[in-house]
Amino acid sequence: MNVFLRLGFSFLLLFCAPVSAQGEISILIFTLYISYLTDLVTRIINTASEGEQESTDRVDILTAAEAESHKESQAVVQSETLCTDSTVNATNLPKPLTHLFDENHSLLSQDKLQNELDKIMLTIPAYFSELNCKHLQESTRGQSSCEQWFEQRQGRITASHFNEVLRCKTSQASLTSKIMGYTSSRNAPALAWGKNNEKLAREAFTSNQMTCHDRLRVEEVGLVVNPKFPHLGASPDRIIHCKCCPPATLEIKCPLKYANMSIPDAIKSKVFCLGKNFELKKDHAYYTQVQGQMAVCELKTSYFVIWTTEECHTQKVEFSEEYWAQIRPKLDLFYRQHILTETCTLKLKKQFLIAEASCSCKKNV
Repeated sequence: MNVFLRLGFSFLLLFCAPVSAQGEISILIFTLYISYLTDLVTRIINTASEGEQESTDRVDILTAAEAESHKESQAVVQSETLCTDSTVNATNLPKPLTHLFDENHSLLSQDKLQNELDKIMLTIPAYFSELNCKHLQESTRGQSSCEQWFEQRQGRITASHFNEVLRCKTSQASLTSKIMGYTSSRNAPALAWGKNNEKLAREAFTSNQMTCHDRLRVEEVGLVVNPKFPHLGASPDRIIHCKCCPPATLEIKCPLKYANMSIPDAIKSKVFCLGKNFELKKDHAYYTQVQGQMAVCELKTSYFVIWTTEECHTQKVEFSEEYWAQIRPKLDLFYRQHILTETCTLKLKKQFLIAEASCSCKKNV
């Protein structure tokens, strides 16, 4: 029975009872009143404790959320960091492959040179570790705006050249010179157009994909070198992170030739990278590039973006183990036969300098 009802009945009995019994009833009323007060105080204490616990839980949840937000903010700040000065943490970086040059290599007979190159090929991975490759990637963010990025690419076949290597039949010297950095196309109109519009394309991609992913984050990346095969490299435009999917590479193309076309109109061209099904052609150079990027980065997915002033098209490309198994031996062979030979002897560079000096002499005559 409720305490209030019991108190009510007790007071009623008190007024109706004879005088001789009123003393005992008064004691009963006092006992019930004390019981009521004790119960009331207990309830107040329990309510206060529950409220304090709930408040603590909310603070814990808020703190965790703030910590996660801070972590992501720090990651964004780090991802926006441009290429650091080449002198910073230089001891933490692997040496450029050009350090393999030795003037004495040019004095060796062809047979002895080949034996020496075979030995060098086996020792190259020893110069690279997970840690110094990580430092290399971080120190070359900014890519083409970073001289160290160019320096570390010399003597290394990067994903943007993979397709040229696979198709190279007769112009090995020309391609070798290109990979070594002897010739440059930095100021080519097509490259300038792509560089100037990459940010717009990236913003369009991010805007389109934001609702498809949980906490999408687009991270800047430098030159990626895999310590398992450090003679190859890749520089994706970005690495994509989110809470719902594994990390993926991002490759953006802003083709000058199709700058003002819609994607359906561009597809009418036989040399356009997308087929009629709006998928990246597997025999196109861009397909080889994104597959190479995924292999070097050890990721399974790539977002391939084609941007024009009319629209932005995104395709999700999955890594093909079979395709990589087909092209990897060819890349290794070209590196061993041409790039490593040039890196160790600089034979083509010497010829290039002689030819350049000859041209200068003719100009002065």
